[in-house]
Parts: sequence; structure tokens; C-alpha cells
Amino acid sequence: MDALEALLNLLLYWRVLVCIAATTLIALALNLALPWFSDPQTLVFAVAGLAPGLLWHAQYEAGTEPYTGPYLSRPGAALTACLAGMLWGGASGTSLAAALTGGLLLALVLLLWYLRQALLVHGVTPRSVIACGSIALATYLITSYLSHAVFKAYLA
Repeated sequence: MDALEALLNLLLYWRVLVCIAATTLIALALNLALPWFSDPQTLVFAVAGLAPGLLWHAQYEAGTEPYTGPYLSRPGAALTACLAGMLWGGASGTSLAAALTGGLLLALVLLLWYLRQALLVHGVTPRSVIACGSIALATYLITSYLSHAVFKAYLA
């Protein structure tokens, strides 16, 4: 019950709501515009707005300037990349078209992250971005293949 109460309290913060609303609208637009963008991908994409909303709200609550040091340790960043690749791969395994779309979106996000880190003096080096991106792509490919096999067996 405490977890549900904590989740409902998150929705009271307007910064979190703005980020969730923005990612939900983008996810719905992608789902309507691209027939190969699957429903599980839409759900994961929409819920992903929780992370930037929480970061934005935490920065506001702390009343500090943007943090310029390293956000995570290297093992923490690698585990986060692995988890993100697994979640996105699981949501993208419904069909080959969904897997290709998911892979392209993941590659685009990783490219934008790399360019941001390469252009800004920041705590994460471009080399770490490449390492975490490789982990995310590898786990994405494995998980999307496995989830596709599960969807195929379930529908057969």
C-alpha cells in the first residue's frame, strides 16, 4: 500500500506529469503514424518519461545548478544500459518490423547521447557512451529475439 501511495504522490508533481504527458503523446503519435511501432513499445516509451521527470523534480527540490559530475559509476551505467536494452527489446519482439523500428530508435537515441557527450564537457566520456551503447544494443538484440520466440510460440 505504501508503494501505491508513493506512486500516486509522484503524479502530484507537475514536472513529472509534463514529462510523462510529452512522452505519451510522442509514443501515441509514433504508434498512429508507424503501423510497425507495436503497442508494447508505445507503453514502454510512454512510461520512460518518468525518468526525466524525476530528475527534473529532484534538481528543482535540491535548488542546485545542473550536476556536471559523473551520474553513475561505470558498473551502474553498464547495468542501466543492460536493463534498458532488455526492456526495449522485450517490448520490440512482437514482429520483425517492430524489432527493426525499435533497433533504429535505440540507435538514434544512442547517437544523440554520443553527440551530446562529445560536444559537452561532461562527466561521462564518449568512450563510456560507446561501451554502454554496445551493451544496450547487444541486450536489445538478444531480448527482442527471445521475446519474438515467446510471442510466436504463444500465438501458434
